Amino acid sequence: NPIYFVAHSNATNVSNNELKTRHTLVTYLDDYLKRGKEIVFVARRGLRYVRWSYGQLVLTARRVARDLDSRGIAKGDRVLLIGENSPEWVAAFWGCLLRGAVVVPLDENVTDDFALAVQRQTEPKLVFASRSVSIAERVNFPLILLEQLEETVAAHASEPYSDNTLNQETLVEIIFTSGTTSTPKGVLLTHRNLLANLLPFEAEIAKYLKWER
Repeated sequence: NPIYFVAHSNATNVSNNELKTRHTLVTYLDDYLKRGKEIVFVARRGLRYVRWSYGQLVLTARRVARDLDSRGIAKGDRVLLIGENSPEWVAAFWGCLLRGAVVVPLDENVTDDFALAVQRQTEPKLVFASRSVSIAERVNFPLILLEQLEETVAAHASEPYSDNTLNQETLVEIIFTSGTTSTPKGVLLTHRNLLANLLPFEAEIAKYLKWER
């Protein structure tokens, strides 16, 4: 049986009123849209650079959510996300959050044995992976290559995608320990857990935004 740790927020400086300013992480996507064509990511691809705007990230995430829906990925279903840092990785992550699917992120250099142990525990319905990840060739369930993410989801609408059942207790991701001395163990993180860390940063950053160029 899967072995999980449930994370509990120890951020005592975050009041319930502060937490209520954002009910879920997906409210950040509304902020991203306000920045529209401003560049959020620059990624090197061979000899060229790929630039993604905030708006492109949000629209792609919405398409990912609809693609998950079309594949029968339901709220609470696990999705493995294995790959190098890339705009597509982030879009896949946000798409899962919009759909309510639980992200199981793994490092691109994860060993096959570790990845297979995580797979057995989480029983994912889908895998997002970079082409360079060797385990991608050994999985026996649907696979979406991150390098082909945009074209894979291009047919889906980019209109706002919302799930009114999402709340602060909705599970966002399962982070696995290294498993160097035993079976990998997953830490369960909800919207509340992650917001408890993010909201204090927001409060401090807001003090300096008047100097933003």
